[in-house]
Amino acid sequence: MRYAAKKLPAGTAPIEFRGAFDPARIPAPFDALNEASIADYPWLSQFPDSFPAYARVGWNEDGLFVLMYAKEAPIQSRETAFGGRQCRDSCMEFFFMPFPETDANYLNVEINPAGIPHVGLGIGRRPPRRHFTEAVPGMTIHESVYDGEWWALSYVIPMSFIKELFGRELTAGTMRGNFYKCSEDIHPHFGTWNPVVAEKPDFHRPECFGEIELVNA
Repeated sequence: MRYAAKKLPAGTAPIEFRGAFDPARIPAPFDALNEASIADYPWLSQFPDSFPAYARVGWNEDGLFVLMYAKEAPIQSRETAFGGRQCRDSCMEFFFMPFPETDANYLNVEINPAGIPHVGLGIGRRPPRRHFTEAVPGMTIHESVYDGEWWALSYVIPMSFIKELFGRELTAGTMRGNFYKCSEDIHPHFGTWNPVVAEKPDFHRPECFGEIELVNA
């Protein structure tokens, strides 16, 4: 699958939620971004739960801006450690490989409803994958208030962080990646945007990433 990530105006900031999230009232400029549906649940025979979930991504010289939202009840948010096991909680995840033609490393950003992230870097699940244990400078995360229906996250992955890791900044072109919705604990479920082919839930499948095109329009 292919997702077109539009360029955002200079000075854009992540959404600062004021209360509960309403998908019918997404503020500008995020309402103009394309919506990716996290609707593929490859392991329903083992884990029959599923929940509506969506992602929107834009970019500019400041970095990648991500909005993700899911309709889930109830939710779980127990992990309080940066770099912990966020995947056990209700969790929304963005994996992306910024420069697939020259570098097989990809970042995984996994965040629970409290806005606590797990961030990793590597070419696969196993070591030498790097797991960050401290907050990423400039990575601002905002979470909505949960009212029993939708919960949402809005955050930026700073361009300075991408350049520090990969030695270059993003420009218009093709990344690879995937969006996920999951929990390993509360009503276990595993949803993907781009289909994943595996016998059991496994999001660390870069060969199953879709195309994320950074466009100027």
